[in-house]
Amino acid sequence: RVDVNAKNWAFEFSAIILLLACVVFTQSASSQELLAPTAFTECPAKAFLTQGKQPSTYAVNLVTGDYNVVALSHGTSSPLNAVGFNTHDNFFYGWSREHNQPARIHNDWQIEPLSDVNITTATFYVGDVSLAQNKYYVYRRGSAYGLYSVGLDPAAADFLKMIKIIDGSQLFLRIYDMAFHPSDGYAYAVDSVGVLYQIDVSD
Repeated sequence: RVDVNAKNWAFEFSAIILLLACVVFTQSASSQELLAPTAFTECPAKAFLTQGKQPSTYAVNLVTGDYNVVALSHGTSSPLNAVGFNTHDNFFYGWSREHNQPARIHNDWQIEPLSDVNITTATFYVGDVSLAQNKYYVYRRGSAYGLYSVGLDPAAADFLKMIKIIDGSQLFLRIYDMAFHPSDGYAYAVDSVGVLYQIDVSD
């Protein structure tokens, strides 16, 4: 004889499995969408400060000095240095100490390490993105290091290649950060005794 209750139970069980499969598939699709790099629509503020062993980012009002937290965390357990905004693709870039690589920062403020870019054994604390060249520059003093560029243009031959511009013994600056001027193409930095430098990053 046919057990109607058993048939109904089997049908309901199949329906539950199908429903769970749909939920899992939907969640997987959503996770993949979240992992896709998403840029900012524009630079969110005039100035930023990123600091801490587990870094947070603050937006700074350059007129008043007021600041507010825009990102409590970046999905990393180590410092994030040399952060700059790229006007060519609307991503932030910085140096991830955890991965010892440059990292792209998505609009949810989580980092995406750019693997196999670093050609040195060093980590970098000084850097910024050039508005004119669509390149990320990092600097560390010392003969084993120097000034390096990382191409950010996917159509260029130097895309995600780290190239040494000048040796760190020739460009020997005790600086803690640098920033690109929005119109003249130069990087600027202040050293440990307050001297202002203008740096032509092409040479």
